[in-house]
Amino acid sequence: MVLLLGLNLDDMLEEQACLVSRDCQRKVEVALSLANSSASPDEQTGNKRHAGDNYDMGSLTHAIGRDNSISCLIRCSSHRRRMHLPTMNPGECFVFSYKESLAVGTELLVFGKEILSPVIYHYSLLTNTWSSGMQMNAPRCLFGSASLGEIAILGGGCDSRGNILSSAELYNSEAGTWKSLPSMNKPRKMCSRVFMDGKFYVIGGIGGAESKRLTCGEEYDLKTRTWTEIPNMSPNADRNDMRATSGAPPLVAVVNNVLYAADYADMEVRKYDKQNKAWVTIGQLPGRASSMNGWGLAFRACGDRLPVIGGPMAVGIEYIEVNSWVPSEGALQWNLLGQKRSGSFVFNCAVMGC
Repeated sequence: MVLLLGLNLDDMLEEQACLVSRDCQRKVEVALSLANSSASPDEQTGNKRHAGDNYDMGSLTHAIGRDNSISCLIRCSSHRRRMHLPTMNPGECFVFSYKESLAVGTELLVFGKEILSPVIYHYSLLTNTWSSGMQMNAPRCLFGSASLGEIAILGGGCDSRGNILSSAELYNSEAGTWKSLPSMNKPRKMCSRVFMDGKFYVIGGIGGAESKRLTCGEEYDLKTRTWTEIPNMSPNADRNDMRATSGAPPLVAVVNNVLYAADYADMEVRKYDKQNKAWVTIGQLPGRASSMNGWGLAFRACGDRLPVIGGPMAVGIEYIEVNSWVPSEGALQWNLLGQKRSGSFVFNCAVMGC
């Protein structure tokens, strides 16, 4: 399930699920197993007919229990049906604030700010409800986060005073608890993050007293509760131009415990060689997947796929497309899953349950 905040991608992804949040309308919608845009008119009509189906997820969960409700959602997905989520009702300050999202277990967390303090809006797929009120032990923004099953780890970021943090926290979605972890070796913000081989990694970012670009990564072992620094783990470690400090965090994703990166400057896809601790170029990004120094482009893993979501950023040209590659099927070759007329800038992206 791919979750995108800031875009509406109805009728684009095949055998995927896309959650879309539009700030101006404060509405969140989920579409399970959306149709490919190349589907026939009859297929599209059938899919639109399913789109009108409504589900009372709250009563469904209570009636059949948690595990069975997840199975029911999977069956709904296989039948190409969509369900509409309840309206999100945040304050005006939250609507226009900088936001970050994290999918963990059957939950979506959206981090933002109200007038006086940070706030986390929490959506439960099991009860089909939004709530707020939970807080990290040390509220932060511009952090790196990734999930593995029912847990997620958040590392680094900035506090309310702008101080760059080295602290980290673990969130357990089953228990609804936050647990402080040992601090990283280096404070950093705007870093990337992945789980790989059962360990949590932060990669790159900005840190130090002078807020310089970091090229190293750090590995957190959940068993030993220790951090290990890895030199030159950032895919942009060899870049010293202005784009390296003004650009987005490294665009990285893991499929089958292999780490990939999208180099938005050279429009290349790279694979991380764990043994030699080096990046190897394996091909090109889709030609129309442009960005503003990495901002506005989504590069995520979803199951065994690597989707790239974005579009051309040119005056008078407004559409977004989803391209996908399955590494296990051979050499890099992008498959266009769908295209839609829309703004091409992806503000936020997360993946749930893939």
